[in-house]
Formats: sequence, structure tokens, C-alpha cells
Amino acid sequence: MESLVGLLWNEIEARGARKWVLPTLDKHRKTLRFGQQVCPGCLRDDAVPYFRKSWRLAFHTICPVHRNTLIDRCPCCGAPIILERLDIGMFVPTSQAVAYRCWKCGADLREAVQFSDVDLELSKHQMLLLDCLRRGWINVGGRVVYSTQFFEGLWILWSFLDDNRWSKGLGIDPQDGTREDRSMNRQSLSHTSTKRRRALLEKAGNYLNDWPDRLVHDMSKLGLSGGKLFRFQKHYPSRGVPFWLWEPVHLFLDGTMYIPSDAEVLEVVRWVFARDGFVRANEVARLLNMRTRSNARVFEICRTFSGRRLNTRQ
Repeated sequence: MESLVGLLWNEIEARGARKWVLPTLDKHRKTLRFGQQVCPGCLRDDAVPYFRKSWRLAFHTICPVHRNTLIDRCPCCGAPIILERLDIGMFVPTSQAVAYRCWKCGADLREAVQFSDVDLELSKHQMLLLDCLRRGWINVGGRVVYSTQFFEGLWILWSFLDDNRWSKGLGIDPQDGTREDRSMNRQSLSHTSTKRRRALLEKAGNYLNDWPDRLVHDMSKLGLSGGKLFRFQKHYPSRGVPFWLWEPVHLFLDGTMYIPSDAEVLEVVRWVFARDGFVRANEVARLLNMRTRSNARVFEICRTFSGRRLNTRQ
């Protein structure tokens, strides 16, 4: 997963779970989770069956090739699919320790019966997210957005849609026991079933296809302000809400002040330096459309960047 740094995250957290990565083990590696998804059709088509890296990601719920929902458990015994448990107790390679076998009952996952139950529109949206992860950018409402900023905002949007307090009003069925572990008592997409995440993928896809009009309309109809949406970013107070998500909510639903993230500030600093050969904090603040031209955090990022450039030259 470290290869996704710069595409899915700007950096990997030293502690805690990684956003979008589904856990296969939890609670001191003792509790099994349904965090590994597979497509039986892809495993059948492979000359040598292997697990795709994206199958561990929460936003990947369907296979755009075979147009079916990914499975996260053995269809025979119901055990979670966990690759690293296949060779426990084995000291020599055997036919059982292969990617398409269930670690518990030995069933062949390639033989799981799967039907094409995904419409073309949803399949296109799934492919759009996977392409964004591959190339590092996406077009949102006519604006190019870096993938790290896009997935940061998408996590906030999905978490908002996953909340039972207004999910029904937004056209999503309330959760009815689909969360794998309710005892965790926290908002986390990483502990939500594949069925639930598929519903979130479809709803968010509809919003992005008509960005931002449909989201603003639905929130206005329910009387929801930006504070209801942005509360899901409070676990990371040092990071601002990505601009592509913040701007339409700010313009149409409330008047809160935009606070750019450190990553967004740094991108603008690099662009200004490449254009002018030097960088000033007030110019960076102006380009970020901040209400103040004197910001200590922006000044510190500019000073640190300039210091690194000077040390590199020396």
C-alpha cells in the first residue's frame, strides 16, 4: 500500500488505520474482518490468480470488467478471505496455499456464482475512481483536482452519506445491521459492508456527475448546512477541507471561512516559485482566495520551502 503515497494519501499515518484501506485483522490481530474483496471472474481469467491491490480499498466495490459486486467472504463457509492465513502451519508449498482457495474450508473462490448485477452508469463511475487513483488527477465539475485532495474530500462525502440521521432523506436506505462491528462506536467506512459501500458509491457518483447542483439541492431540501458535512473532518484539525468540496457548500449553504490544507498551500507555493523564482506569503494567500493576506501558517510553509531550496543549492 505504500506505493499509493502521493496518489491516495500525501503521507502514511504513523499510527492508526489508513483511510480507505479495509482491515483484515483487528483488535491486536485477533479479530477477523471482511477486508479482503475479490472478483471470482478476474481470478478465473488470470493465468496465475492474484489479488489486486485496489480490492483492499473501500471505494472499490464492483468489478468494472465483469460488472458484478466483489465478494468479501467464502461462499461455502462464510469465512473472511484472508490471504496470509493460507499457509499457516505449512512448511512446504501445497496446492491449498494458492490465492483462489479459502483458508478455512479450501473452497475454490473462482467457482463462486456471480451475476452481472451492475448497470453501465455505476460501472463507469467505479472505473473513474480507479483511473483517478492510477493517473493522479480527476475532473470534478470542470476543474482538475489532484487525486490525494479528491479522495480526502470523497471520504468526507461518503462519511456524510453513511450517517443514518440523514441518509434516508438523501435517498439511501438506513443501516440495518450491515456494519460489521457496531461495538466500535465510531464513524468508519472501513467497517461497513460491501453492500453499503456500493450504495454510497452510486449516490456519490450521481452527485459527481452533476457537481455540485444535486448535492446542494438535496442538502438544501433537508435544511443541512456545511457544518453537518464538514464535521467528519474534525478528527484531523490540522487539515482543511479540500477546496473542490468546500467551495460549493460555502457559496450556497453557509458562510464559513475556507481553510486550505497544508498540501494545497504547498502546491501553490511550488507553482508561484516556478513562475516567479521566489515566493511571498501574501501572494500565496491571494491565489488561495483566503480572506486574510497575513497568515502565520502560510508564512511558515513559504519560509520552510525557501529554506529547503537554499540548502539544495548549497
